[in-house]
Amino acid sequence: MADSALYSEENLQRLSQVKWLTRVPERVGLAQQRIAAVSAEEMQPALQEGYRYLEVCTSWGGVCQRWLAVWSAETEQRERAILQKQVAKEKERAEKAWQVLRRREFSSPEEAAAAVRALEKK
Repeated sequence: MADSALYSEENLQRLSQVKWLTRVPERVGLAQQRIAAVSAEEMQPALQEGYRYLEVCTSWGGVCQRWLAVWSAETEQRERAILQKQVAKEKERAEKAWQVLRRREFSSPEEAAAAVRALEKK
């Protein structure tokens, strides 16, 4: 058993004859794809309430592996709350910027359009 720092192509090659257990970092593109491709409803209920899992056989770094994707209701709720806060902050920022833009006087429609484009880039 090791932490996710173990999970590199070089280390996987070195450990190909050893049984090991580690967390696959989400920075691994294949892990991101697998997580995005499956919903909690497609996973098997775990013995502990509020958890679901899916066993995935894959190959990464030239080594065949068995991954266990685990979903937690508590983690999903926490991530949704964080996302909602981020969306609320972004909405507030955009509304403030829009209010500033609305109060400004422009000498031409082109100048106004340029200001809107600049705002959209932020």
